[in-house]
Amino acid sequence: MKLKEEYVEMLHRQIDDWDNRISLLQDRLKIVEGESRIELQDQIDSLTQKREEIAGKVKTVQQASADAWEDIKAGLELASDAVQSSLESAFSRFMK
Repeated sequence: MKLKEEYVEMLHRQIDDWDNRISLLQDRLKIVEGESRIELQDQIDSLTQKREEIAGKVKTVQQASADAWEDIKAGLELASDAVQSSLESAFSRFMK
């Protein structure tokens, strides 16, 4: 049980970090112009949607039995890696 609780706490910290980084991208949106602005807004929208999906899955993990959460964990890790990669890509492109 402790492993599940630790995992959920780690995910909450990760989601908080994503929220902060998405907020920085939203701030950047105020100064970006043209096609880059459209692309950045698309990135922000996509990241926000993925973040919401993962937050929902975290709730599922919290409510899952000790055995079931292990199955959910693998999918969450893939989704989490995708968000992290998308954030890094957005930062390297728009936060120069």
